[in-house]
Amino acid sequence: MATAKRQSKGDLPAAEKRKLARQARRKKKVEAYHAAYDSAAKTTKQAEAAARSAARDEYNATVDVTVAKVKRYQDMTDEQLQWFEEQVVLGTPVDDMPQLREDFPSQYMLWRGIADTHSKLSQAYTRGKELAVARKEELIEKIAATPMIGTTTVRGQRVLKDGTVVDIVETREEDMLGHRTLLIETHKWALAHLKPRKHGRHADPEVGKPNEQLKALFDALMQGPAE
Repeated sequence: MATAKRQSKGDLPAAEKRKLARQARRKKKVEAYHAAYDSAAKTTKQAEAAARSAARDEYNATVDVTVAKVKRYQDMTDEQLQWFEEQVVLGTPVDDMPQLREDFPSQYMLWRGIADTHSKLSQAYTRGKELAVARKEELIEKIAATPMIGTTTVRGQRVLKDGTVVDIVETREEDMLGHRTLLIETHKWALAHLKPRKHGRHADPEVGKPNEQLKALFDALMQGPAE
């Protein structure tokens, strides 16, 4: 039995060549988009690491780095607690704080102090998270209103009139909408856990408003029985 000879790419009709070229271009565009997205995320992480390193260097330049390391969270000074609260507001991870300050307790000891609801450290952590809510609300508005320009490289192919397929490389500067969306969703997730009644999936619009009926009842009790 005679077998059909497999048709090579060069023997394909022009329409089939164009179809294959379009598929290849779409695939490369998708790959380029994911590569640009990963690059933007990596750049953001590097910038955050550089900011933490700069904060550590700035702090070490203003204090005596030979100060004895505090081993217990109960022994933390008021200055250390205030700095800790500020970093919580700014969103610095607790695990990174012992690396930023050499006089801080270990990561484990910090988390033990946070779990101890009667400790000054836990109270500072709670105050910091309360303030962080307002900061994240403003950050969401800022990220939504401020473009984040990044460079995207798109590689594709074009089919000429004579059927020749040529490679095309295009570099664009554009707003990284995907990265901005990821940042906004991350802040919204944090707000939903910090203030579920206000920012959660089943938010209550009446949160924070005074209860008029309860206020009227207290006012009546304060006035006493009618004469």
